Amino acid sequence: MGVQIVNEHQTCDYLAAPSMVRTQKFLQCLAKGPEVINSAFIDACLEKGERLDPNDYILCDKENEEKLGIKLNVAVARARANRGRLLANVPIYCTADIKNGYAAYQAIAEANGAIFKIYRARSGTTIRPTTAEEDGGAPPEPVYLLTSDKPEERPLWPRFEKMAVDGHMEPRIVSPDWLLDVAIRQELTFNPRFLMSARDGS
Repeated sequence: MGVQIVNEHQTCDYLAAPSMVRTQKFLQCLAKGPEVINSAFIDACLEKGERLDPNDYILCDKENEEKLGIKLNVAVARARANRGRLLANVPIYCTADIKNGYAAYQAIAEANGAIFKIYRARSGTTIRPTTAEEDGGAPPEPVYLLTSDKPEERPLWPRFEKMAVDGHMEPRIVSPDWLLDVAIRQELTFNPRFLMSARDGS
């Protein structure tokens, strides 16, 4: 029928999904700015035995648009403008023991052009100490640490903060929800509610 199925890291014209979701595959594909269609398109093509017009199956998901606070067509338009570089040059660290593993977050971050590193508070994952004068007096740029609240991760937070401050950067220790929210919106924003300190009341 002339339809080619490709892996999520490849360029594609259409993303077929039953709803607007923040899964790894959906967010990786969304970063490329494809037209998002209802996965019912595939079933309909198989049933009819011919390729139908995908424009008749544009995904409409008012429930999740309201839940996530973003219109799907707006996110797609932003993705096309971003061209996979929404997070270009944005350093994102992630704890090695984060809940559900770091692989999915790495895939989403890198699909959007981020600099992604695993943080274990060892040499090789550190920011070079820098003064404001060495940065030409520029304000500190944010650097993110994705983490969950597992006991083994918490001791890394103050060490990450010190590393960032010593490197003249602004540490932001956040829930991975921050990354998922940015990726689905295709807009680099920051809300303090994603800070782990806001979630544990500290």
